[in-house]
Amino acid sequence: MIPDWLLIRLLLGRGLILWLGVRLSFALIGSALYGHLPNAFGPMTVLFIVGLTGVLALVDQRRRGEVDLFGNLGISRAVMATLAAVPALAAEVAISGALRYP
Repeated sequence: MIPDWLLIRLLLGRGLILWLGVRLSFALIGSALYGHLPNAFGPMTVLFIVGLTGVLALVDQRRRGEVDLFGNLGISRAVMATLAAVPALAAEVAISGALRYP
């Protein structure tokens, strides 16, 4: 079932904020460990960051107690994680494309 636009906007916004946090922490940890930014835009790294964003969104929704609320509205956890990961996937593809094809 496709959720209401209000819930879609909410999940997309939270997904974008979580992606920014994951990307920033990945860059900071990588530069602290290696002294420079690691290969931050490889395909496996992109998949890891998008997946981590989806998982963190589910954890955040569980912490807020929204999983049961959305479940009562007919929205599954897979839909919630996918909607939260869409901004991360779009941003990673845009960044990778911009860096690959200048």
